[in-house]
Amino acid sequence: MGNSGISIFLKNMNYILIFCFCLLPISLFAQHHYTISGTISDARTGEALCGAVIADTAYRFMAYSNNYGFYSLSIPQRESRHTLSISYVGYAEKRIRNRTHADTILNITLEPRSDTLQSITITSNRTSLQPIGRLYIPMQQINDAPTLGGESDLLKTYTTMPGVSSGVESTTGLLVRGGDTDQNLICLDDAIVYNTAHANGFVSVFNSQAIKSATLIKGGFPARYGGRLSSVLDVVMKEGNRERLSGEFALGTVSSRGIIEGPLWRKKGSFMVSGRISSTALQRLPQRIAFDAGKRSSYDNFSFYDLNVKTNYEFNPQQKLFISFYHGFDNRINQQQEGSNVRYDSHEVKWGNITTTLRYTDSRRKNTFSKYVVYYTKYAYQIGRDGFLNTYVPDSVLSDFSQHSRSTVEDISAQYAVDYMPSNRYYWRMGVELTQHRYTPAQQQGYFRTYEDGISNDTMYNSQSKLSAIEAAVYIENEFRPNNNWNISSGLRYSGFVPQSKYYQTR
Repeated sequence: MGNSGISIFLKNMNYILIFCFCLLPISLFAQHHYTISGTISDARTGEALCGAVIADTAYRFMAYSNNYGFYSLSIPQRESRHTLSISYVGYAEKRIRNRTHADTILNITLEPRSDTLQSITITSNRTSLQPIGRLYIPMQQINDAPTLGGESDLLKTYTTMPGVSSGVESTTGLLVRGGDTDQNLICLDDAIVYNTAHANGFVSVFNSQAIKSATLIKGGFPARYGGRLSSVLDVVMKEGNRERLSGEFALGTVSSRGIIEGPLWRKKGSFMVSGRISSTALQRLPQRIAFDAGKRSSYDNFSFYDLNVKTNYEFNPQQKLFISFYHGFDNRINQQQEGSNVRYDSHEVKWGNITTTLRYTDSRRKNTFSKYVVYYTKYAYQIGRDGFLNTYVPDSVLSDFSQHSRSTVEDISAQYAVDYMPSNRYYWRMGVELTQHRYTPAQQQGYFRTYEDGISNDTMYNSQSKLSAIEAAVYIENEFRPNNNWNISSGLRYSGFVPQSKYYQTR
């Protein structure tokens, strides 16, 4: 970063410290209370439920569970008996009568609703203040949405929402309120995904079988997100069934997919493995066999696959470890030949993503949820051509060649984040991030070989250009609810970008 870059970064840290000290005394005026905290999860699978609502029915105090199912609800000390209402979309509401005078850890499970059609009562809940510009669609609704080819798709479903479009019909591009596709920050278990499309945009890289939840933020970005202008899509993978081993497989016209999940370490953890592969490889298998047998002069195919793996381990109810992995790959190939060894020409285009995330969460301290994250993400694009020519004419020129070009983007990032809930009125989030970017704009590799009059002439080349940069950021944000009708969000983010030893700052 250099001495000048460090001094500028530290100098601007003063603004963040002033902001913290100006807002922190506000939370000290909260009345004396005790705290009920814990996790909210699915009773059948043990999956953490993100965005579940827990409320005190008498005083209408309310809290939401975060991406890991953690919640913290404050109750006035003068009240020892109270009734808690816990609700989540697609699950039966649960009421708990509790009597306590001290801080309590309460882990809650909810039962999914049955498929039996029942009467529905629609009521207005003035306490459910949803942030402006945030869209959340339950995965069951995404799986049930009609799509071309019968392939449920996360991104295509979001393009039906107000202010969101795909630009081109039946593609997975996200254009949010006039923005472009590269202006969206898309994260899979905290790791950035740079390419979100299979088959030139016909299918997204998100296999709905492996996804637990997804939230699209198209306005009023929280300070914990940075680096994009248009929108934020936060996608969370399933953690796996902690109660029993289960699986599901499906065959489709576009792709075939399957999932296996189950408990690990005496139900102290769980795993999930999900895969998806395009159906074109099987559909074009007869052409491939005929081409290899010399009965066809050309062969063309387009295929893709996805692999999602996630596992977790619970040291205790307050300390958990998560490991996530994703790999997606596309391959477009065109081959032509004349005879078995006369002429052969192969064009191939490949691209794909790899993400790996390691996360550790800790909620042992009162009203506090902390998270440590390390992730690696990579996007690679490669185009190549291979072939040979044999004329069978004496003293003629014979040749074979190979040409490949490759571009990559790699990130290695470490993050630390804290959620602090001193009362029901305040929700603080603070964190720091450090990311190393590595870019390879162009890597050329290949050879060209000719044979003439028994003499071999070889030309080989291997060149590449690499760039690297370091990005650091620190942020603080707060959600303040002065009453049940108002929700005030504020935040500050400061980041610095250092390419080639030159420092740039943004706020």
